[in-house]
Amino acid sequence: MTSDTTALSWHFVVGRTLLALYFLVPGLMKFAAFDMHIAMMEHHGVPMAKPLLVLAGTAAIIGAFLLIANRHVRLVAFGFALYILLVNVMLH
Repeated sequence: MTSDTTALSWHFVVGRTLLALYFLVPGLMKFAAFDMHIAMMEHHGVPMAKPLLVLAGTAAIIGAFLLIANRHVRLVAFGFALYILLVNVMLH
C-alpha cells in the first residue's frame, strides 16, 4: 500500500466516523428524551409519532454503526439522505 492510498483510506475512515456520529448521537438522544421528541412530533402534526420515533432512532443508531463498520455504506448514505429530506419536509 502506498502512502497516497494509506492517506486516502485514513480520510475515508475519519469521514465515515464523523458522519456516523452525526446520526448516532441524535439517535441515542431520541430514546434519552423520548417524551420531548414525541411532544415535538405531535406539535408538528406527525401521525403515529411513537412508532415513527422508535423507527427513526433505531435506524439512526444501526446506520451509524454500519457506517463505522464500513458495511453497506452507500445504502446507509442514501437512507440517511432520504431521512434528512423527510424530516425537513415534515418538521421544518
